[in-house]
Amino acid sequence: MDDPKVKEAYLEIQNHVGIDESKMDQIHRELMPYVVSQCWVITKTAQYTYYYWQPWLKAYHGGGTTGYYDYYGGPKYCWIDLDMRKEMIGK
Repeated sequence: MDDPKVKEAYLEIQNHVGIDESKMDQIHRELMPYVVSQCWVITKTAQYTYYYWQPWLKAYHGGGTTGYYDYYGGPKYCWIDLDMRKEMIGK
């Protein structure tokens, strides 16, 4: 996609980076109705996502990115309550 209107807005936003974020937001807000009207991409609706975990897994709250990017603390902050696990499943 190579659109002169988008390119112009992009360059204008770049002129305000680190200087005037409210101006950047304004340019972006004014551009988005145009971008959506062009329909370059038809997005799908998001599906429901469910996370399940055992009650003995502590300090986990359903974060979906517990890997490289580790935004939600990841597995390094989780622990297994061995006493609860043994009590619930007997192992």
